Amino acid sequence: DTKWFKDWLKIYKDLRPDLDPYSIYHLAGANKDLLSELEEQGIKLLADIPLASKLNAKQIAQIQATRSGERLINQPAIKEFLESLQYPLYFFDYETLSSAIPFFDGMKPYQDYPFQYSLHVISEPGAEVKHLEYLHTDKSNPMPELIAKLKSDIGDQGSILAWNKGYEERCNKVMAELYPEAASFLEQVNERLVDLMLVFKQLYFVDKDFKGSASLKYVLPVLAPESSYHDLNVSDGLLARRKWTDTILLGKNEAEKEAILKDLRDYCTLDTYGMVRILEELRKVIYNYNKEDK
Repeated sequence: DTKWFKDWLKIYKDLRPDLDPYSIYHLAGANKDLLSELEEQGIKLLADIPLASKLNAKQIAQIQATRSGERLINQPAIKEFLESLQYPLYFFDYETLSSAIPFFDGMKPYQDYPFQYSLHVISEPGAEVKHLEYLHTDKSNPMPELIAKLKSDIGDQGSILAWNKGYEERCNKVMAELYPEAASFLEQVNERLVDLMLVFKQLYFVDKDFKGSASLKYVLPVLAPESSYHDLNVSDGLLARRKWTDTILLGKNEAEKEAILKDLRDYCTLDTYGMVRILEELRKVIYNYNKEDK
């Protein structure tokens, strides 16, 4: 029932391009009962929703930010987060394959296995950002070469920032089981992972245009408008997975292969560069805070 409603709501919003961006239908996590109640009361906009309604903390913060037009910023919490980071800083993201019938020995159905990563590195405060990456480009198991390249790229010290770090953690645990000789390295990577998304998920920083979401695809365009997934030919992880599987493992798209590989690199690169930009914006807010500019 919940999934049915989410699907219906997405279709409804897709079919209403004229819908006010601050309509009640953009309330984060809204269910059919809550929306029905708001409709019966004649409430159309987020700013008009009474805070006495049955709302969770995320919804209340979204409404408050929409009403005021100002960001809700928990400076002490963000400052504590920033000061916990240790250089070198690594900004890290995997892209993965998954299939009903495993392609290689040891793999399980519907399990996620990395075939690509992007890694932006800042060696010390004020240093230039360096980009490193791996993309497997032949019809073989990508993980042995990916792990070897990651060992040479990521170093053994410093914070490794990811967005929703649980995904990278799970991928590393899966690879550690398959390759015991790499287990200690992958476990160390997991110990160093820091989740940048938590700043937004825990409501330390709320902007009305996040639409109540902590997704990178909502946060990045607001904090760094020059960075956009809309300009990419590959703009989400599922499409990246399908394009890579079709092109590399199934041998399709031969005429477009190089263009597709570039698209995959561009997409994964934006995921990690986006985190670099978000961290920069958080530092501006905390260390150069000017309320009139927000």
